[in-house]
Order: sequence, then C-alpha cells, then structure tokens
Amino acid sequence: MALVGPTGSGKSSIAALIHRFHDVWHGSVRIGGYDVRDITQASLGRNVAMVLQDPFLFTGTVIENIRYSSAWATREDVVAAAKAVHAHDFIMALPDGYETSWTSVVRISRSDSASCLALLGLGG
Repeated sequence: MALVGPTGSGKSSIAALIHRFHDVWHGSVRIGGYDVRDITQASLGRNVAMVLQDPFLFTGTVIENIRYSSAWATREDVVAAAKAVHAHDFIMALPDGYETSWTSVVRISRSDSASCLALLGLGG
C-alpha cells in the first residue's frame, strides 16, 4: 500500500499514527483488523516501511543508518542489502566504508535517493 496525495493531505500524520510516533486520542488505527496499540513497535518496524520524500542520514556511521529500523540486521545483511541496490561500491569508496561517520544530519541529493531509500528500508 502507498499513501500519496498533495501537500497537507495528511500522509505524514497517518504514517506517524501507523508507526505509533503518536497514539490516537479517540478511536483506533488498525492494520489487518489489529489496533496498532496492540502491536509492538518492533513488529511494526519489521513489517511496515516508511519512505520519506526527503531522506536523511543521521549522525552515526553508515552501517548504523542502514540498520536504523532494523537493529537486528547483521553486518552480512547490511552488505547484502547494499549490494542489492548497487550502493556497496559507493559505500566502500567512503573513507571508512560502512564505518564512515556522519557528524551531522545529512540531506541526500535526489540523484542518490533511490539507493539510500532502499538501504534505509532494509527491515522487511
């Protein structure tokens, strides 16, 4: 499923409710008939991916960013994901490869978005 629509139509609000960044005050948000409040955030993270329009890399290493929603992923999982989206060579060309640290939040250029989005959505 994808949520698409014009700016201001509520896509981000719905995504925040599904991921339980915020809980509803009245009523419920349901996935497959289950109230999301009855589903652990870990399970939601493993089963519901969110792709932002403007992706970011957070302070930390490349491998930490790739594991952002998939802390369970092994190094081998991360490398396999990077290879699958043809980002491995780019990552290995960084000064410390997967251990390269970002010292501040980095906005990714549109031209690099496809690979980075796929990597950040590893947990599936």
